[in-house]
Amino acid sequence: MISRHRAHYTQALAQLDEAQALFAANEETRGIGWILRTRADTEKESTVGGCPLPRRWYAGPWPGRHATSRPAQDPKWAAARTHYEHAAQLLHAVRDRRGHTWTTLGLADMALYEGDHTAAELISRALQETDACGDQRGHSRALTVQALLHAEANRLSDAITLAEQALAGPRDHVGAAEASFRLARLYGAAGQHQDVLHTVQQSRTHHHAAGMHFPDLADTELARTLTRPVPRARRFRRHQ
Repeated sequence: MISRHRAHYTQALAQLDEAQALFAANEETRGIGWILRTRADTEKESTVGGCPLPRRWYAGPWPGRHATSRPAQDPKWAAARTHYEHAAQLLHAVRDRRGHTWTTLGLADMALYEGDHTAAELISRALQETDACGDQRGHSRALTVQALLHAEANRLSDAITLAEQALAGPRDHVGAAEASFRLARLYGAAGQHQDVLHTVQQSRTHHHAAGMHFPDLADTELARTLTRPVPRARRFRRHQ
């Protein structure tokens, strides 16, 4: 996971291969499920360079993200979906509710990036699952996805409230890095310029604390790239 957050994706996948072999040798189904979920996270993040926002929300620079390609065009994106789905089956079989919840979160995040119509359904399910197993950190992660979906449904004020709740909830530096960048973008859509700048600074601090890449731009310049209207709600496509 440390390798993944530092964008050392090839190294991370090699380490996961080794870990999965060890779990398989010991017939530990739960461990294999967690490995598959982490592998899917790694494949998903490598496709977008770890950027916390879909391109329709943020078209600025992000280290490791290709400027022109869409996630769905990368074979690793399809592999991530397959690994999430396999992980969900294994974790459900061993009744690991928290592990299953995080696979749902991963699939919901993919749907958000794709503009898939299932995003709202998946995030609603993830929120129910996090509440059922008492996973407050997972709940905060889910709120950041729901916030962007609310904004695209012309509910910007509600979206900001949700994103603020997500950032105020239990989190690690990785979760806070993502939550603060998404909140900064929502503040930008609302024209709350001082809030954008302050939250960008927060996000930079959390990204660096977690060893994660962050745009090499001055705070004021990055804040300007985030100060745009909410992207027009897309006609969500059905995943084929």
